[in-house]
Amino acid sequence: SSSFKSLMLNNVPEVFNPLACAQFKQQQNIDLNKRYLSHPKYCNIFTECTQSGKINTYACIDSNTGLFSGIFDEKLQTCKPFNSMDCPSNSIYNPIQDT
Repeated sequence: SSSFKSLMLNNVPEVFNPLACAQFKQQQNIDLNKRYLSHPKYCNIFTECTQSGKINTYACIDSNTGLFSGIFDEKLQTCKPFNSMDCPSNSIYNPIQDT
């Protein structure tokens, strides 16, 4: 089975979701067990809301290949293998690799 790790992408404007944590705070006091939010467009990107108000952005990465892979499951708060049912937008963020 695939295993995933996360890669911090804090300086990538196209995946930054500044409104996520504001919306999250309005919904409830931050429950630190559910502080990771899925991205509205890219299924493999997720946002961390910290108590200090700093927003961190991460991507799911395949632990074996180091490639952008998998999708973030907000209920499970973890990355898991891609399936189209859980990724209706069918959008996976993958930066252009320099060859």
